[in-house]
Amino acid sequence: MSIKDAGDESALDKPTSVAMMASHQTHIGPLPPADEFVRYNDGCPDAADRILSMAEQALAVSNE
Repeated sequence: MSIKDAGDESALDKPTSVAMMASHQTHIGPLPPADEFVRYNDGCPDAADRILSMAEQALAVSNE
């Protein structure tokens, strides 16, 4: 006797579908993307300014 024969209207008798979405972003550079950069200050005051100073110092050293 099958489930259908027993009158069971379970999910096994109904078609199902599955949807999946994926996203990937890549960034290359000395500074994080602008939208992330401003959020650094949320976790640590003046973090964005400190990161910018580090990038400026690294640039100055590489130009010597």
